[in-house]
Amino acid sequence: MNRKEVAQLLNFNRYPVLTIDLADKIQWGFKGCKVRIPCGNYFLHAELEWFENDKQILITKEIPIISNSFGYRDVLEMCEYANAPIIDAGQEIVLVVINSVKHTATAPIMLKISKEKQFDRSQPISFENGVIDLKKRE
Repeated sequence: MNRKEVAQLLNFNRYPVLTIDLADKIQWGFKGCKVRIPCGNYFLHAELEWFENDKQILITKEIPIISNSFGYRDVLEMCEYANAPIIDAGQEIVLVVINSVKHTATAPIMLKISKEKQFDRSQPISFENGVIDLKKRE
């Protein structure tokens, strides 16, 4: 993929751009970016996680709740998710695997989320493209 193709994928807001950071290790894999999932009149807040052994991208989500004593933490969470990509079933996305310590990034990967609604709490996302081995792309 040349520079022009990468720029077109990432700069024109045609597709949501999601990231997985190989430097942000968690017990079972790596953390990814924050996303929003439409659910009626509101959005669920979620984060991507990549399971290294299973080669699956998992979504962990929560319903945004404003505390009784609305304050700093509520505003901070709202700001963190304000510009998060919105993803939904049947949608095409761009995935970029980064390493924030080594300052490296892979070429963007075009994926299509399967059409069935699958965003239950902590459930793997299935893609029409099949399983993705992100470590081979590092």
